[in-house]
Amino acid sequence: MSVPEGYALAPTSSDHLVKIAVPIPGRDPILIEAPKLAWMLPSDVEQYEKFAQEHVEAANKIDAWHRDNDDLPEADRSPYPQEADDLTGASDSERSHQVMRELRLRWIKPHVKPADYKILLTSKKVPERTLQWIIDELSKPDTITAGESVASTDS
Repeated sequence: MSVPEGYALAPTSSDHLVKIAVPIPGRDPILIEAPKLAWMLPSDVEQYEKFAQEHVEAANKIDAWHRDNDDLPEADRSPYPQEADDLTGASDSERSHQVMRELRLRWIKPHVKPADYKILLTSKKVPERTLQWIIDELSKPDTITAGESVASTDS
């Protein structure tokens, strides 16, 4: 790409990729190559927001049900929002744990193989701190400034 003299080349998400190898005992590491969260494409952000919003709304339904029904005799209670419970795992600690992992990791879903994503979500061999470290790496402030991007070194 040729940029006229005097113009700064704006950085893109590909200038802000984070490359992470996640060790998994008994297999090759999972490789993640994803842009920092601040540089995610709008389509990826929209997908995450939709996913997160569904979970927030489901959790709110469950909270509202408890607020409105916990003090009532069982015969007077409205139907429990089971579909919301199934989504959030509210009454299943293992499912709830998996949902929390997925809410944390959903940002990287477009950037890893589906099988690797499933391992990150379900493996008991991946510590929670490792998952948090991945998100911390993706959340770190930028260290590249305009004019230092990969694209500008070719011009």
